[in-house]
Amino acid sequence: MCGAFAAPISSAYLQLTAIKGGIMTKSLVEGIIRQHIGDKQFCVKRLALMLHISNSHLRKIVHQLFHVSPRRLIQRIRMEIASRLLAEHEKIQVVARMVGYGSDRAFRGAFRRDKGMAPKAFQKLLPTP
Repeated sequence: MCGAFAAPISSAYLQLTAIKGGIMTKSLVEGIIRQHIGDKQFCVKRLALMLHISNSHLRKIVHQLFHVSPRRLIQRIRMEIASRLLAEHEKIQVVARMVGYGSDRAFRGAFRRDKGMAPKAFQKLLPTP
């Protein structure tokens, strides 16, 4: 019964413990990105701060784990989530906010650069649920 009074272990504590223990996994890095992807202020610098490592060390780790830059990884995850939401026929404005863009215009431009088509055109290619 003594465990009943123990404070729950937070995910932040587990992340910090894993980081300090030298364990940096794909799921840890990707999980933090996914957790904060809707924050328009989220960027490589914030990711490094959350992981308690320098930007240069983050670049090295992300490149080793994902074979891309941290910026590209964040962008890739944003577009993956955006594509899924667009496939569910969410409104473009809602999707833009959910994946961390401050404006629809910025989201449309990023989506077009990544996918080669506008978000609306992407939605039109998919069957309506």
